[in-house]
Amino acid sequence: MQAAPALVRKRRERTFYIGMSVAVVITVFAGFSRTYYLRPYFTSAPLMPLLHLHGLVFTSWLVLFVTQTTLVAAHRTDIHRRLGILGGIIATLMILIGVSTAVIRAKQGATPLPDISPLAFLVIPLGDMFVFGILIGAGFYFRRRPDVHKRLMMLATISFWPRQLLDCLSRSCRQAHPHSLV
Repeated sequence: MQAAPALVRKRRERTFYIGMSVAVVITVFAGFSRTYYLRPYFTSAPLMPLLHLHGLVFTSWLVLFVTQTTLVAAHRTDIHRRLGILGGIIATLMILIGVSTAVIRAKQGATPLPDISPLAFLVIPLGDMFVFGILIGAGFYFRRRPDVHKRLMMLATISFWPRQLLDCLSRSCRQAHPHSLV
């Protein structure tokens, strides 16, 4: 009789992780649809190659994250472990490219919020990279403890949510209230 509640708990947990990974993808798409994913529909201005690389690497992480949560839910941890090596490479690239992009964009004077100086805004992406690096590093360290590993990987991935929400909300507020401070 006790096996059934444990199975239900495991199924709910796997559904939660798949659902959260899909929610992250939707949030990222909503936050960056106008400036990256659907950019040609909103502007003809070219995007610098570094930003394309940044978008490609960060999107690769999201695709891998959804794949990894799905593999675990399908009991294919053998493939999940092999793809984990790719995850380490992508995570390292994310940190290197994320920091480089943040610094270069700050030097260029770019910021999604017009009333905040680029140097002040630089704290956000650098902080994101720091938190992501710590959580990913811990996630890889605890890879042999699935209960800890999965939580750290999820936290690392959702640590970017405030940035996507900031981009999405600030753009929406500027469109609705063009003279507001947001």
